[in-house]
Amino acid sequence: MSVVLKEAIRQAGCADIKLVAGKNGLTNAVEWVHMVDTTEIADFLSGGEIAFTTGIGVGEKMSLLALVDRVYKNHASAMVVNIGPYVAEIPQEVIDFGNAHDFPVFEVPWSVHMADMMRMICFTITQSQQRAMQLSAAFRYAIFTPMIMSKMMIISYKKSLHII
Repeated sequence: MSVVLKEAIRQAGCADIKLVAGKNGLTNAVEWVHMVDTTEIADFLSGGEIAFTTGIGVGEKMSLLALVDRVYKNHASAMVVNIGPYVAEIPQEVIDFGNAHDFPVFEVPWSVHMADMMRMICFTITQSQQRAMQLSAAFRYAIFTPMIMSKMMIISYKKSLHII
């Protein structure tokens, strides 16, 4: 079960998060969250995640664009970049990439605790899954209980008539 990206971000309750690219992807489905600071870690994504990065792996060996590109190619729903000591600002090439691919890229200031955001998004996803299971159980009960009750009533009636 997934939630819509726009709703997951809203539920995270972070007023400081800012969408910098890919607004057409705000309806992407989100399955979970993942911390991704290197392209190698991005290969562990299974699709539908919001990838979070502090940017600690960004530098001479790997650009932020390379990380965003790999996250996108591994079918993530969005990327959240922590602006601070490792990434001073989101480069224009990353913004252009996000817009060209309808891949949302968000930025949050270093003062924001990404673990808290991730926890709230996971809570939102879990709640959505619970609601879906409850709704499914309610439908199963509504569909199958009358059939079972009808069969039991017929058997009881036949027993009362000594047919069985």
